[in-house]
Amino acid sequence: MKKFSTFLIVFVFMLAGGIFTACDENEQYSISYEQSEAYSVSLNQITACEGDSIFVNIKINEGLTIEKVLANNTECSKVKEGVYTFSMPAENVKIKVNVKTRGLEVKKITLYDEITGVMQNVDSFQPCIITNLDEGLAMPKYILQSGSYALTIDIVSTLNKNNYIMSMSTQQEGVDIVLVNNFIPKVDGNMGFASKIIAEITIDTNITLDLSSITIKFTTN
Repeated sequence: MKKFSTFLIVFVFMLAGGIFTACDENEQYSISYEQSEAYSVSLNQITACEGDSIFVNIKINEGLTIEKVLANNTECSKVKEGVYTFSMPAENVKIKVNVKTRGLEVKKITLYDEITGVMQNVDSFQPCIITNLDEGLAMPKYILQSGSYALTIDIVSTLNKNNYIMSMSTQQEGVDIVLVNNFIPKVDGNMGFASKIIAEITIDTNITLDLSSITIKFTTN
Protein backbone atom coordinates (compact mmCIF):
# COMPACT_ATOMS: atom_id res chain seq x y z
CA MET A 1 0.00 0.00 0.00
CA LYS A 2 2.88 2.34 0.82
CA LYS A 3 4.52 1.70 -2.57
CA PHE A 4 1.20 2.34 -4.35
CA SER A 5 0.70 5.63 -2.46
CA THR A 6 4.22 6.74 -3.34
CA PHE A 7 3.63 5.90 -7.02
CA LEU A 8 0.32 7.81 -7.01
CA ILE A 9 1.96 10.92 -5.53
CA VAL A 10 4.76 10.81 -8.12
CA PHE A 11 2.24 10.29 -10.92
CA VAL A 12 0.17 13.32 -9.84
CA PHE A 13 3.35 15.38 -9.51
CA MET A 14 4.40 14.43 -13.03
CA LEU A 15 1.00 15.41 -14.40
CA ALA A 16 1.16 18.78 -12.63
CA GLY A 17 4.59 19.36 -14.06
CA GLY A 18 3.37 18.73 -17.55
CA ILE A 19 5.49 15.62 -18.16
CA PHE A 20 2.44 13.74 -19.47
CA THR A 21 0.70 15.56 -22.36
CA ALA A 22 -2.29 14.64 -24.45
CA CYS A 23 -0.15 14.65 -27.57
CA ASP A 24 3.41 15.26 -28.66
CA GLU A 25 4.54 18.88 -28.90
CA ASN A 26 4.99 18.44 -32.65
CA GLU A 27 1.33 17.42 -32.91
CA GLN A 28 0.00 20.56 -31.24
CA TYR A 29 -1.51 23.37 -33.28
CA SER A 30 -1.98 27.06 -32.54
CA ILE A 31 -5.23 28.96 -32.10
CA SER A 32 -5.47 32.67 -32.85
CA TYR A 33 -8.25 35.13 -33.66
CA GLU A 34 -8.89 38.26 -35.66
CA GLN A 35 -8.59 41.45 -33.63
CA SER A 36 -11.50 43.90 -33.77
CA GLU A 37 -12.76 47.00 -31.99
CA ALA A 38 -16.27 45.50 -32.19
CA TYR A 39 -15.59 42.59 -29.83
CA SER A 40 -13.07 40.90 -27.54
CA VAL A 41 -12.17 37.20 -27.56
CA SER A 42 -10.79 34.88 -24.89
CA LEU A 43 -9.85 31.21 -25.33
CA ASN A 44 -9.58 28.32 -22.91
CA GLN A 45 -6.23 27.45 -24.59
CA ILE A 46 -4.03 28.80 -27.38
CA THR A 47 -2.51 25.48 -28.46
CA ALA A 48 -4.30 22.17 -28.79
CA CYS A 49 -4.15 18.66 -30.15
CA GLU A 50 -6.41 17.29 -32.84
CA GLY A 51 -9.80 16.46 -31.37
CA ASP A 52 -9.52 18.78 -28.35
CA SER A 53 -12.67 20.75 -27.48
CA ILE A 54 -11.92 24.46 -27.75
CA PHE A 55 -14.15 27.09 -26.15
CA VAL A 56 -14.33 30.64 -27.46
CA ASN A 57 -15.72 33.41 -25.25
CA ILE A 58 -16.84 36.54 -27.08
CA LYS A 59 -17.91 39.88 -25.68
CA ILE A 60 -19.37 42.22 -28.26
CA ASN A 61 -20.02 45.95 -28.09
CA GLU A 62 -23.49 47.27 -27.40
CA GLY A 63 -25.60 47.66 -30.49
CA LEU A 64 -24.04 44.66 -32.24
CA THR A 65 -25.00 41.01 -32.49
CA ILE A 66 -22.99 37.89 -33.35
CA GLU A 67 -23.97 36.46 -36.72
CA LYS A 68 -21.62 33.46 -36.64
CA VAL A 69 -18.20 32.34 -35.41
CA LEU A 70 -15.80 30.52 -37.74
CA ALA A 71 -12.78 28.36 -36.93
CA ASN A 72 -11.00 28.60 -40.27
CA ASN A 73 -13.95 27.83 -42.57
CA THR A 74 -15.95 25.72 -40.10
CA GLU A 75 -18.81 27.31 -38.19
CA CYS A 76 -18.53 26.91 -34.42
CA SER A 77 -21.37 25.56 -32.30
CA LYS A 78 -23.09 27.89 -29.88
CA VAL A 79 -22.97 26.69 -26.26
CA LYS A 80 -24.74 29.68 -24.74
CA GLU A 81 -24.82 33.44 -25.17
CA GLY A 82 -21.29 34.58 -26.04
CA VAL A 83 -19.74 31.09 -25.80
CA TYR A 84 -18.90 28.93 -28.82
CA THR A 85 -17.02 25.67 -29.26
CA PHE A 86 -15.33 23.59 -31.96
CA SER A 87 -13.24 20.44 -32.23
CA MET A 88 -9.57 21.14 -33.00
CA PRO A 89 -8.54 20.01 -36.50
CA ALA A 90 -5.08 18.83 -37.46
CA GLU A 91 -3.98 22.34 -38.45
CA ASN A 92 -3.53 25.82 -37.02
CA VAL A 93 -6.80 27.66 -36.51
CA LYS A 94 -7.75 31.31 -36.87
CA ILE A 95 -11.08 32.35 -35.41
CA LYS A 96 -13.24 34.89 -37.18
CA VAL A 97 -16.30 36.52 -35.62
CA ASN A 98 -18.96 37.89 -37.96
CA VAL A 99 -21.02 40.62 -36.34
CA LYS A 100 -23.83 42.81 -37.58
CA THR A 101 -25.64 45.85 -36.34
CA ARG A 102 -28.51 45.24 -33.99
CA GLY A 103 -31.78 46.50 -35.41
CA LEU A 104 -34.54 45.61 -37.84
CA GLU A 105 -33.19 43.94 -40.95
CA VAL A 106 -35.64 44.43 -43.78
CA LYS A 107 -34.94 41.68 -46.29
CA LYS A 108 -37.51 42.07 -49.03
CA ILE A 109 -40.90 43.44 -50.02
CA THR A 110 -43.34 41.40 -52.08
CA LEU A 111 -46.71 42.21 -53.62
CA TYR A 112 -49.52 39.79 -54.36
CA ASP A 113 -52.09 41.01 -56.88
CA GLU A 114 -55.36 39.63 -55.54
CA ILE A 115 -57.11 40.09 -58.89
CA THR A 116 -54.58 38.46 -61.22
CA GLY A 117 -53.05 36.13 -58.62
CA VAL A 118 -49.53 37.24 -59.56
CA MET A 119 -46.87 37.63 -56.86
CA GLN A 120 -43.77 39.70 -57.47
CA ASN A 121 -40.80 41.10 -55.59
CA VAL A 122 -40.42 44.85 -55.37
CA ASP A 123 -37.01 44.86 -57.07
CA SER A 124 -36.45 48.58 -56.52
CA PHE A 125 -36.20 47.93 -52.77
CA GLN A 126 -32.69 47.49 -51.38
CA PRO A 127 -32.37 45.35 -48.19
CA CYS A 128 -31.38 47.46 -45.20
CA ILE A 129 -30.94 47.44 -41.42
CA ILE A 130 -32.90 50.05 -39.48
CA THR A 131 -31.00 51.13 -36.39
CA ASN A 132 -32.85 54.38 -35.70
CA LEU A 133 -36.50 53.40 -35.53
CA ASP A 134 -37.54 57.05 -35.22
CA GLU A 135 -36.67 57.43 -38.91
CA GLY A 136 -39.06 54.65 -39.92
CA LEU A 137 -38.72 52.72 -43.17
CA ALA A 138 -38.35 54.50 -46.49
CA MET A 139 -40.42 52.72 -49.12
CA PRO A 140 -39.08 52.51 -52.69
CA LYS A 141 -40.55 54.17 -55.74
CA TYR A 142 -42.92 51.61 -57.24
CA ILE A 143 -46.19 52.37 -59.02
CA LEU A 144 -49.33 50.31 -58.36
CA GLN A 145 -52.37 50.51 -60.57
CA SER A 146 -55.92 50.36 -59.22
CA GLY A 147 -56.80 47.04 -57.61
CA SER A 148 -56.28 45.02 -54.44
CA TYR A 149 -52.87 43.90 -53.20
CA ALA A 150 -51.36 42.05 -50.28
CA LEU A 151 -48.05 43.70 -49.39
CA THR A 152 -45.58 41.66 -47.33
CA ILE A 153 -42.43 43.02 -45.66
CA ASP A 154 -39.96 40.39 -44.45
CA ILE A 155 -38.15 41.57 -41.32
CA VAL A 156 -35.60 39.94 -39.02
CA SER A 157 -35.37 41.66 -35.65
CA THR A 158 -32.33 41.50 -33.34
CA LEU A 159 -33.75 44.10 -30.96
CA ASN A 160 -34.15 42.68 -27.47
CA LYS A 161 -35.48 45.61 -25.44
CA ASN A 162 -39.05 46.07 -26.63
CA ASN A 163 -41.83 44.72 -28.79
CA TYR A 164 -42.61 46.97 -31.73
CA ILE A 165 -45.71 47.88 -33.70
CA MET A 166 -45.47 49.09 -37.30
CA SER A 167 -47.88 51.71 -38.64
CA MET A 168 -48.45 52.37 -42.33
CA SER A 169 -50.28 55.30 -43.88
CA THR A 170 -50.52 57.45 -46.99
CA GLN A 171 -51.98 60.84 -47.89
CA GLN A 172 -53.00 59.52 -51.30
CA GLU A 173 -56.78 59.79 -51.78
CA GLY A 174 -58.65 56.72 -52.94
CA VAL A 175 -56.24 54.34 -51.19
CA ASP A 176 -57.14 52.18 -48.21
CA ILE A 177 -54.46 50.38 -46.15
CA VAL A 178 -55.36 47.75 -43.56
CA LEU A 179 -52.56 46.11 -41.57
CA VAL A 180 -53.20 42.39 -41.05
CA ASN A 181 -50.04 41.77 -39.04
CA ASN A 182 -47.85 44.57 -37.74
CA PHE A 183 -46.30 43.09 -34.58
CA ILE A 184 -42.51 42.71 -34.24
CA PRO A 185 -41.58 40.85 -31.02
CA LYS A 186 -38.44 41.43 -29.00
CA VAL A 187 -35.84 38.66 -28.97
CA ASP A 188 -33.68 37.07 -26.31
CA GLY A 189 -29.93 37.29 -26.84
CA ASN A 190 -28.47 37.63 -30.33
CA MET A 191 -30.69 35.30 -32.30
CA GLY A 192 -32.89 37.15 -34.77
CA PHE A 193 -36.66 36.71 -34.94
CA ALA A 194 -38.27 36.66 -38.39
CA SER A 195 -41.56 38.48 -38.89
CA LYS A 196 -43.82 39.10 -41.85
CA ILE A 197 -45.61 42.44 -41.89
CA ILE A 198 -48.73 42.06 -44.03
CA ALA A 199 -50.93 44.89 -45.29
CA GLU A 200 -53.98 44.82 -47.52
CA ILE A 201 -53.92 47.73 -49.98
CA THR A 202 -57.00 48.70 -52.00
CA ILE A 203 -56.66 51.32 -54.73
CA ASP A 204 -59.77 52.87 -56.29
CA THR A 205 -60.44 52.83 -60.03
CA ASN A 206 -58.40 55.36 -62.07
CA ILE A 207 -56.03 55.87 -59.13
CA THR A 208 -52.37 54.91 -58.95
CA LEU A 209 -50.23 54.59 -55.85
CA ASP A 210 -46.49 55.15 -55.54
CA LEU A 211 -45.19 53.01 -52.67
CA SER A 212 -42.73 55.79 -51.80
CA SER A 213 -45.72 57.89 -50.67
CA ILE A 214 -46.42 55.40 -47.85
CA THR A 215 -45.17 56.44 -44.42
CA ILE A 216 -43.98 53.63 -42.14
CA LYS A 217 -43.27 54.22 -38.44
CA PHE A 218 -42.36 52.01 -35.48
CA THR A 219 -43.61 52.41 -31.92
CA THR A 220 -42.87 50.36 -28.79
CA ASN A 221 -45.55 48.10 -27.42
